[in-house]
Amino acid sequence: MVISPYAKHGYIDHQTYSSDAYLRFIEDRFLGGARIDPATDGRPDPRPDVRENAPQLGDLRNVFDFTQTPQPPVILPTVAASQLATPLPLPTGGPPSATQRAAIGQIPVAGDAPLDVSFDGSASRDPGAKKIASWALDFGDGTTAAGGTDRPPASIPHTYTANGTYTATLTIDSVSGESATATVTVDIANPAPRPPTWLTATPINGFSPQPVVFDGSNSASGDWSIDFGDGSAPETGSGVPPAGLEHTYADPGVYLATLTITAPDGGVTTATATSAMAPPSLPKVNTGKAFAVTQTTATLEGRVAPNSATATTWFEWGTTKKALTAGTPVPLTSAGSVDLQLTGLAPGTTYYYRIDASNALGTSLGKMVPFTTSP
Repeated sequence: MVISPYAKHGYIDHQTYSSDAYLRFIEDRFLGGARIDPATDGRPDPRPDVRENAPQLGDLRNVFDFTQTPQPPVILPTVAASQLATPLPLPTGGPPSATQRAAIGQIPVAGDAPLDVSFDGSASRDPGAKKIASWALDFGDGTTAAGGTDRPPASIPHTYTANGTYTATLTIDSVSGESATATVTVDIANPAPRPPTWLTATPINGFSPQPVVFDGSNSASGDWSIDFGDGSAPETGSGVPPAGLEHTYADPGVYLATLTITAPDGGVTTATATSAMAPPSLPKVNTGKAFAVTQTTATLEGRVAPNSATATTWFEWGTTKKALTAGTPVPLTSAGSVDLQLTGLAPGTTYYYRIDASNALGTSLGKMVPFTTSP
């Protein structure tokens, strides 16, 4: 179950997840897809490979939509689900009569106005007379009380239209003249205010020179300006800030962009977004294991971190380590897994392959890995 302002509402994800998916999500979101490889890290690590790169592992980013308007909070009941079906006796004014007991429960116990509440007084009893003469339920908000004869029903509906804390009081009268009361509290909360100013930056990290797209479209309208934090001139305008304002950070560093909005009433609010830009370096490549190997086909797998704003990657393979066939270069803008399906292979033959990548600083060659087709 995913609880987040950015969760896809009503969405069922059929991917396969393990605890490795959480590590993968953190690494992809905040570390540019960087992984700790037990084969190259140099520290003790019992893992046979990089588990976050397992082809069957789901991607948690699939359950979020970071472009949607953040969903407002939902106030959940403050009692366990099993208690919601059980009357909650809360007597006031001393203990009830030995032969008279009023009990009242409600669903829900809290929420935002207008809130529809169903009260349950059916657990009230008069064991002595075996009959309740009448009942009355004061909702505590100044509206007309509900009432009737005999035992109170299991559903007494009422709508609270204003925010506040209300005490509903159930009073029952027996045929012998005795009375008893029970109370329950209903909290009508103020709806959470929508933040008047909101700013996001995508991507939040990268390699200079890196274009970054800023989105302030969830903010309230006003006179706005965005200072990108790198000494360049700010962008300004009126109305709702744009959703796709692009700015390029030319040099490495950590930059704090600030959106400032002056409302028509003169009020000023701000929001910030941080972008971290690293200096470019040679691509990092990791040749994975071949899978789905048959007599004449195989799928090659590798992992590449471009370590630059742009890069290209390709596979090389052959029956010897020196005579290799190069595949078509594929452009890269972010770290990730790369697959290539080979066909027309010879049965019962050992092949060697690696993954390579190139950016403006040069080319990185992956480790050579063998596989053998089925006989």
